[in-house]
Amino acid sequence: MQQARIVYPAHGMILALDPDIPAAMQRVYLQAEAGRGLAFVINGVRLGSADHPLAWTPRPGQHRLQLVTGAGGVVREIGFQVRG
Repeated sequence: MQQARIVYPAHGMILALDPDIPAAMQRVYLQAEAGRGLAFVINGVRLGSADHPLAWTPRPGQHRLQLVTGAGGVVREIGFQVRG
């Protein structure tokens, strides 16, 4: 059985917002491998299922992304940054 992991963004990654695109139109697609039955959580906010890539509207700052079980147990966690 394959272990669940966060594929994108990678731990320590620095993403940059494009100043030529309105912030509300920019997206980062969170992606997990073997994420079936798990959910994405960013900075303590549950975003949705990790079964498929999930669109997230990025905001500047440091972020913590977790893969969690239905009961809220953390399976994987990474940190990344968005620069605006």
